[in-house]
Amino acid sequence: MTSKAALIIDDDPQNVSVLHTLLEIEGFSSYTVTGGTHWKTELNAIPEVAVIFLDLHLPRVTGYEVLSYVKSVPQFASIPIIAYTVHLNEMSATSELGFSGFLGKPINAELFPDQFARIMRGEKVWYQP
Repeated sequence: MTSKAALIIDDDPQNVSVLHTLLEIEGFSSYTVTGGTHWKTELNAIPEVAVIFLDLHLPRVTGYEVLSYVKSVPQFASIPIIAYTVHLNEMSATSELGFSGFLGKPINAELFPDQFARIMRGEKVWYQP
């Protein structure tokens, strides 16, 4: 995997900004999809990424629906998909449905570099703040 980019699927501009900044510190660029009306078209326009951070509650679509679609798209099929949400009670469901990890919001900026490094090594990271 040569990409140093991440995909953030989240409709909250503040959450996107925080995660974008943390990824930038780690040397990664990021793309954003908001989950609006044209989310599939937006996803299909994204170039190669190394990891996906997916909010579970988006406008017009759930994170679980997006997960199912993303796993069916060949360019995304083998990429780690991290549930990224304030809904901490969904951690066990995300594990059962095939997410590669779980980061509860708000993201802990002090812990993120280690968590991200572990994700990029293929380790499953499950964290609730």
